[in-house]
Order: sequence, then C-alpha cells, then structure tokens
Amino acid sequence: MTESEKKNLQAKIDGAESEARAQMVKVNDLRKQMPAEEVEDYALVCSETGKTESLSKAFGDKDELIVIHNMGAKCPGCTAWADGFNGIYQHVRDRAGFLVTSPDDAKDQLKFKRSRGWTFPMASTKGNAFTKEMGFTGEDVGYGPYRPGISVFKKTKAGKIVRSARASICPNDEYSPIYSLLNLTEKGSEGWFPKFHYESSPSPIDAALGQYYEGWNQGNFDQMEKVLAANLHFRGPMEQHDSSKSFIASCQEMAKQGAFDKFKLTQGRKFVQGDEAVLLYELKTESGEPIPMAEYFRLNEGKISEINLYFDSKRFSAPSAN
Repeated sequence: MTESEKKNLQAKIDGAESEARAQMVKVNDLRKQMPAEEVEDYALVCSETGKTESLSKAFGDKDELIVIHNMGAKCPGCTAWADGFNGIYQHVRDRAGFLVTSPDDAKDQLKFKRSRGWTFPMASTKGNAFTKEMGFTGEDVGYGPYRPGISVFKKTKAGKIVRSARASICPNDEYSPIYSLLNLTEKGSEGWFPKFHYESSPSPIDAALGQYYEGWNQGNFDQMEKVLAANLHFRGPMEQHDSSKSFIASCQEMAKQGAFDKFKLTQGRKFVQGDEAVLLYELKTESGEPIPMAEYFRLNEGKISEINLYFDSKRFSAPSAN
C-alpha cells in the first residue's frame, strides 16, 4: 500500500470514528426525549448491613442515581463490567449516586463483592419485583431469568422518583472498554468472552514462594535451598540467619525433632508488589490450635534474599510442670 493510499484509508477510519461518536450523541438525545416514568421507592437489601433500605436512600446527597442491573455472581460477563465500574466509581459518584444490584442473596453478594475488591455499594433484589418491573428479565440463559442493564433515576421537586433513562449492557457496548480495546488487535474480540480468572505465568516472586512452601511442607530442603540466595538474611522471634546454609541447617534440625510432622504451612492472604511479598497465614499445629503468622519476603535476582517472620513466640514455649 502506498503512502497516499494509507493516508486515504486513515482518513476513512477517522471519518467513521467521528460518525460513530456522533451517532452515540444522537442515541443519548433520543433517550432524553423519552418521558420520565414514575417508579415506587423500592425496598432493597443492602449487602453491607443486611438491612432493608429504600431506593431513595441510594441517591445519597445527589438528585440522580445510576443503577446497574447485574445478573449476579454466576455471570462472568456482568462481573467483568462490574470490575470496570469499580475503576470509575469515584468519578461517577461526583455527579450522581451509584448502586449495583443483583438477584443474589445479600450475604452471598457481599462475599463476592469482597472477593473482587469492589468498593461501590451493592443491594440485593432477591424476592422483589424491581428488576422485572424495570424491564431487565427474560429467558434464562444460564444465569437466571435476568438481563444486564442500566437505569437512571431522578428525584423530582415533589419528592417522587422517576426513571429518566435506561440502557442494555452487552458485548461491544460503550459501558466497558474491553471489547473496544480487543477489537484494535489483529485477532479482534470475536469468540472471546470474559472469565472470572485467567491462567497466567506466575510472577518471579510467586514462583519462588510456591517452590519454597512446597519444599517446606514436603521436607524437601534441596528444593527450598534452590530458591534462597546464598547470603539470605533471615530474622524471626526465635532465631536469625545470614546465609541460606545456616537457615537450611536449622530447618533440618527442626525436622529431626519432628517439627515438620507437627507443623504445616498453608498460604493464606498474599500481598505482592514487585519483588516484595507479605503473607498472612496460620501455622497448623498438632494440638489443632492455629498460630497466626506474618512473613515478609524480598526477591533479588530471582532468589529469596530476605525473610522476616513475625509470630507470638510464647505459643511455642514448653508447658510448665504441674
């Protein structure tokens, strides 16, 4: 393709993009021509408190409210859109109230919300007619008889609540940038659908920690030592080491005393930033009473170079004689 042909093609692309944006402006103008419909002040169950609260409360100090009709924790698509809404929530709430609803039970909703790290407010519509009466139900496609969408509500001067706009949520819509970005790639978005989680190669520190803990639980000291820097800096409540050999020797001595049979490490919550990680977990003991622990790791040139261990050393004290 000649330079002249490329310029002409780029001009066509620019023109088509401008037309698409202008078309969306027309769509929004048409939406505003729809007469507002009065709605009742529906009772919804707040996921955070488990208490029934009115739709009007979700407005906060704003006179408009954006409600996302989410199909619930079973739907990976709705979850992907909600992940995106979470990123812009602070910006949207500057102009209007914002609430995500789903038919899930409030307790299940809160659990899922926390697992995704969402910060926006959520409410359960389980057992009420809100979603159906807003027009977001239909044939069950595996996630219940619901449809994802958006409703915008407004408070009138007379204190009533009206719905001023509505929109559907679907792939390639303007409410999530995922498809727009994928469509710029050579493969495009055809045949792709969101997932709850994606398989990916572990980060260097994740891989090292995986080997380290696997070695500990199996008593495989060679495996542990392979991921430790020779000049390992270890600090804990009961001992200190400045080399991997010294640290491994201590672990081997513990194994001779049966510690590895009595204690098993299970990774709990993990916080990773670059080549640093903090793990919060419980050490399962023979007595059945777990001991809370926190451990800091630093990776240097692919090896664990620093470990700081924190726990209550009194829990390891020998019992006094009666």
